Order: sequence, then structure tokens, then C-alpha cells
Amino acid sequence: PVDCPLAAAWESDNIMGRSHNDKKRPGRLIVVGSSDIFADDWLDKEENGKLCDVFFRFLLGENIEFDSSQGRSDFEEKECVPDISSLANLVKSCIQENEPRTRDYNSMLCTKMFEIHNDCIPDVIDLYKRLNVEYEPLTLVRPHFECPHPPLRMSTHPPRMMDPPPPALELFDLDECFSDVRVRLSQLTNQFIDDSDLEDYVQEAGWIIGLHSKDRLQMGAKDVLYRACARIFEHKCGLV
Repeated sequence: PVDCPLAAAWESDNIMGRSHNDKKRPGRLIVVGSSDIFADDWLDKEENGKLCDVFFRFLLGENIEFDSSQGRSDFEEKECVPDISSLANLVKSCIQENEPRTRDYNSMLCTKMFEIHNDCIPDVIDLYKRLNVEYEPLTLVRPHFECPHPPLRMSTHPPRMMDPPPPALELFDLDECFSDVRVRLSQLTNQFIDDSDLEDYVQEAGWIIGLHSKDRLQMGAKDVLYRACARIFEHKCGLV
């Protein structure tokens, strides 16, 4: 049976010894189809431990009787399976013979599956008289297509003019344009700490307070100091 280990027990009272002079004595034999039921993983499951005790008690000579009515009887019927391995070595070729073709190829064509004829036209015309319907030739029926969109209308709203683009603020230094002169001078002073850049410092300071011309490179540090002293002199004398 499938998924069911088998066991067979045999007992005899007349068993020959190793030599002919030995006396006959009883003996017992048990054959189990699966030895894994007595392994450590399965001995405590499915009452395999009790089965192991019964087997050893039977082999040790105790009087144990097996009740055949308690066994299973729902086994499948015995089926004979051919020896596939031996049959595979006896391969025989088989050639299928085709039926001879006829010389008349028209007999091989099936012309009744699809055909066009006018045999039913008289029956259709006669049907008009039976139904009292006037016979008229068919006319062309104009197709009517559904329009899911509304009809086209002229636009009445004024055109939308394009607005001019905003100024490119990334091209301007906003701190330089909107910050106070004193703040800009203090930021410049923090940048030029070393005395080696004194000439650049004077030129940048002159550009901040408005003593430079349009081009920064046209005036040097001395020209900036000259213009600053001239402005102070003019302010002291009241000329401005």
C-alpha cells in the first residue's frame, strides 16, 4: 500500500540447526518494510514505541497473538505492472502506410462548405406577396454618426496677450543694490584683513562711496584717495 510500512511475522516449531546433529527447535522471524519507524525521530510518534515493544516480545518467545480483524482492509487491488526496463530494450520500428491518393483531384475538393448562388431569390420575392409588403429595390441608407463633442463655435473672448518676462534677478547683486553703504563697507573690511591687499581695498571702497568712474580699472588707489580728500576739503570750505 502507498505510504504504509508493511511488516510480516513468521513462526515455526521445526527449524534445523547449523549442523545435522543439532536438534530442531522453534524460531520466529519478523520482516519490517521500513526501519525509519524505529529511528530516534519517529520512535515517539504514531505509537511506534509500543510497536517496537511488541516486536521484541514476540522475538523473545512470549505468547503474543495477532488479531487479523484489527488490521486494515481498505487496500487497493493488486495491479500487474509490466517490466518497463526490459521492454525499453526491445524497441521495434513502426512505419505507418498512407492510403493511396486518387488521380482525380476534383474529388478531394469540398465545394459545399462555402458557396454563392441565386437559388433562394425567387423564394424571397414570393415572401413579399405572402406578407403583403410592397416590393421595392433597396435604397442607400445614409449613415448617422454620433458626435460626442459639441458643435464648433467661434471664440468671442479677447485674445490673451503675452506678459513680458520678469527681470533676470540672478544677473544683479541684490546686496550691492539695496544694502546701506556702511554695511557694505563693513563687509568689505572683513574681507580685506591683510595689508598686502590695501590697494584693492581702497579701490573697492571708492567704488562703494561713489568716487569711481564708470570703469573700475581706470582709477588707482591714489586717485581714489585724492578724490576723497578733495571732497572733504570742499565740504569743509562750504563749496559743496
